[in-house]
Amino acid sequence: MVHMEDSLMIDKEDLLIIGSYLLVTGTFLSAVGESSIDADDRVNIRRIRDGNFIQAIANSFHGVGRTLRYEKEEELVSRLEIIGAYVQVGGNSLNYAAANASIPNPTPLNPEVVKLDALGCCSINRCCN
Repeated sequence: MVHMEDSLMIDKEDLLIIGSYLLVTGTFLSAVGESSIDADDRVNIRRIRDGNFIQAIANSFHGVGRTLRYEKEEELVSRLEIIGAYVQVGGNSLNYAAANASIPNPTPLNPEVVKLDALGCCSINRCCN
């Protein structure tokens, strides 16, 4: 007999797998927004924004999964994986905010949007490279 508590448990590896699927979905949506030619540029910005939102959720799953999988033997590697996941969450959140701010006025040189977007991209790229 399966108890209700047992069926609702999500394993740490499941969190990493769910996060990976969400990360692919968010990346695909952002890529469609970046590469699509649409008459209304706001549609593409919304795709990019939503893709960044999904990626932030995915990286949160990765952060929690890696925190649960923390190994004392490989302390430095585990800590860097955890920190990297949460830095990516911050970067995706900043890119989400930048895209959201540019929807009402989609001009490429809006200074506030450029600053937010650049900060978000720097945090994601520094973490991944």
